[in-house]
Amino acid sequence: MRVLFVNRYAGAFGGVEVYVRRAAIALAAKGVHCALGFVEQRGEETGDYLAAFPEWFRAEDEAGLADEARRRSFDTVFLHKVDRVAPFLRLDPGIKLIRYIHDHDTVCPRRHKYYASNSAICDRPAGAFCFFDAGFIERKGRFIGFKSPFRFFSELADNRRLPWILVGSTYMRNELLANGFDPERVSILPPVPPTSPALPTSPSGPPAAPPADLPPGNAAGRYILYVGQLIRGKGVDLLIEAFSLLAPDYPGLRLSIAGSGNARDGLRELVRERGLESRVRFEGSIPPDKLDVLYRGAECLVVPSRWPEPFGMIGLEAMRKSLPVVGFASGGIPDWLRDGVNGILAPCADLAALGAAIRRLLDDRSLAKSMGEAGRRIAATEYAFESSIDNLLRHLSPVASTPEGPVPKSGGIR
Repeated sequence: MRVLFVNRYAGAFGGVEVYVRRAAIALAAKGVHCALGFVEQRGEETGDYLAAFPEWFRAEDEAGLADEARRRSFDTVFLHKVDRVAPFLRLDPGIKLIRYIHDHDTVCPRRHKYYASNSAICDRPAGAFCFFDAGFIERKGRFIGFKSPFRFFSELADNRRLPWILVGSTYMRNELLANGFDPERVSILPPVPPTSPALPTSPSGPPAAPPADLPPGNAAGRYILYVGQLIRGKGVDLLIEAFSLLAPDYPGLRLSIAGSGNARDGLRELVRERGLESRVRFEGSIPPDKLDVLYRGAECLVVPSRWPEPFGMIGLEAMRKSLPVVGFASGGIPDWLRDGVNGILAPCADLAALGAAIRRLLDDRSLAKSMGEAGRRIAATEYAFESSIDNLLRHLSPVASTPEGPVPKSGGIR
């Protein structure tokens, strides 16, 4: 089978690009010929990223990519982040066309799916209200610009015409249905990351005690952990505020923040304002082996997202390390974070509830351990990478007709 992955960007610069490369490598191991068509190079420009594809090409725009796809005779064209889908709708009927919608761009002109006025999550379908919430205003450097409503709504209509669509969570599927997508065309396939090498464990199963090589600033005491981008939508500022409420009652407790992004300087300033310089450590972007060390010593992972996460892959990584998770019930997070089972959910943006959830795990280590073990079981049984790739292969197969089985309440695929 010949599959063409189409994505606006080539290079491991965002979550979509990481997924594209991981999926292509895994499918190639099953004998699938995977090619990549793209418009721009960002991040790792040619090296390791393009090496994952035995065939790749660049075009000026989506129309050029569609023309090249037609010329090279692929069985399946697998769209990801693209500006326009209309050129691909004109592909030959014998080519299977399927798109993975990874985020909210298709149905939200602001892209974040929360209100500009108060940062509350927006549950409205795209429509007239978008004009009142600055949906078509955007910053362009030092200036304010305007986006075309006609182009946005035309693109939304074109996406509704796609014959096959994959999304990562129940939330994302419901979001598309609220925007007029055909439920028979939308299936859930979580973007499961590959399994990393297992950490050393104690005889009873959970991770062993933190090793002596923890980064400076963490070795002396207990800490909670955040891993991800440092951008507004990820809500790291909300976590810092919740931590400031906990800090007086837990003198030895620290917060480790692993990741980078354009909100870093503002977050550092917030830490200074709250007098937490000695209690909060910014780890920066760290390699997987050192991240494993952080997972191994943490009390819990916190996912404080302000925006509705399309899925939240970082939660699965923590679960595989037997680490309980605390997070806001935002977007796709409730699919894998089962409240009271493998962690604790808090109402969106509720700082007191988030702090109380963390406090509960800090005060009851037996509960934290049991939740961590439950998370590891859920990750192994419901979110196995190999099973996810097998399901993806079934969806990409040109002989597949319609998705099989009912829509699950969480996890899994349709």
